[in-house]
Amino acid sequence: MDFSYEIIHKPQSQGSFDYGGILVLILIVIGIVGVIAVVKRRKRKQQIHETKPSDKKIDSKVEIEQNASALNILKGRLARGEISKDEYDKLKKEFT
Repeated sequence: MDFSYEIIHKPQSQGSFDYGGILVLILIVIGIVGVIAVVKRRKRKQQIHETKPSDKKIDSKVEIEQNASALNILKGRLARGEISKDEYDKLKKEFT
């Protein structure tokens, strides 16, 4: 009596893709893009914080100009006799 057997392998087609590998690549690319986006956002926030002091300088210049304008108006009202010297002195303290 003769006993023989053969192992049958699953045939592999030439055109099939490994979808698991493609999924891993997509996840890696999404991760890299996410890291780049976070780094850029932090740099942008840091640049905004660094420019704020110069904005304060501009705001202080505008405030000084507005105070000077208000003092000129007060001087005009004092000259016309619309307010007294005491009222002028009290209001002047608010703008200096």
